[in-house]
Amino acid sequence: MENQLYIDIRKMSKCYEESFYALKDIDIHIDEGEKVGIIGRNGAGKSTFLKILAGYAEQSEGSVDVNGKVSAILEVGTSIQAEMTGRENIYLGGELYGLTKDKIDELMPEIIEFVDIGDYFDRPVKTYSSGMRARLSFSLISFVEPEILIIDEALGVGDASFVNKSAKKVRDLCESGKILLIVSHSMRTIKEFTERSIWIEQGKIMLDGPTKEVVDAYQKYIRKFESDRLRQEMERRISLNNKEGIIKIKKFLLMNDEEEISIFELYEDIHIILELQIMSTIQNPDICLRIENMKGILIMENHYSEDMEDTLIMSSGSEMKLEIVIPKCNLTEDIYEILCTVYQGEEIVAERMQTFRMVDTEQDFYAKPLLYAEAYWDAEMGGKRLKKLHHWHNSFEINR
Repeated sequence: MENQLYIDIRKMSKCYEESFYALKDIDIHIDEGEKVGIIGRNGAGKSTFLKILAGYAEQSEGSVDVNGKVSAILEVGTSIQAEMTGRENIYLGGELYGLTKDKIDELMPEIIEFVDIGDYFDRPVKTYSSGMRARLSFSLISFVEPEILIIDEALGVGDASFVNKSAKKVRDLCESGKILLIVSHSMRTIKEFTERSIWIEQGKIMLDGPTKEVVDAYQKYIRKFESDRLRQEMERRISLNNKEGIIKIKKFLLMNDEEEISIFELYEDIHIILELQIMSTIQNPDICLRIENMKGILIMENHYSEDMEDTLIMSSGSEMKLEIVIPKCNLTEDIYEILCTVYQGEEIVAERMQTFRMVDTEQDFYAKPLLYAEAYWDAEMGGKRLKKLHHWHNSFEINR
């Protein structure tokens, strides 16, 4: 057991000021062979946690027992000397990791091939692009066969070719039974490389368990938090667009498949829930939905009255209930306004606005155009149930 790798942390805290704890009462045990994701919002304490494990910082309270050689990439390029060449940095780094010159000489051809920056390898690092620095940072650590590997947001740096190379190296290390700790805001990365995850929030452990369970809980929390914040930010903008006349908009909200929300994932269904109260008899009301970006550019619109053949008369006191679904929404990451306008002929009789944000926590972007084939309208009006299938009218295509 003495030779087995492990990390054992008991009641560990890090206090930077008298009353500010970056970490508080952390208890974690990680055994050899475990691949653990560390997730949480910016400022949650993730990087402080990794720095303590890597030996770059010291805890204020508690114990940190690490049995094994730790290799860490906490910030790409931090250990690189700008005045030295790539080759010189490799020799310097190798010595710091306890490698002999002969061993570095043996590894050098493979490292050069992995870095793949041509003649720049023998030029000062200060002449490198950020992508070249990333390659150099990752190259050495991936060849020294670390017992405990700590990576903080390094896998997503560099071009696609390098990302694939570094990902393969991490997979090889995982298969060798070493301990891996990885911090990333990409939930795709966390799910791909880890079986266990730890969610840190405001310096404390919120959840520690199977990756899928922890990631699902974290994403639900973040979406609720960001939705509430977005509503607060947009409250005045929304209220200025509220108009009512012979129709009162009782309810206008956005939902995913589970709950009211203002943050939607790429390719998630958006459900638009509408409830209208008829204050005075109206004939053939037209309900228009418009989606615009924050610059006021129309993205697309849809009218309930499209293809309507029968005359619809709504009497005073009656209600209209509608659910409109935007299936597998693939708007690009941004904040959008969705405007619900009710017309009597050309006159606006009611109007309400909501805002929502599209996000992609999977960090998996593709160059796909904005194309919506269908919108599903499910309406209950004056005791009648009407279902309609419409096409969205797009003002233009947006390429991701």
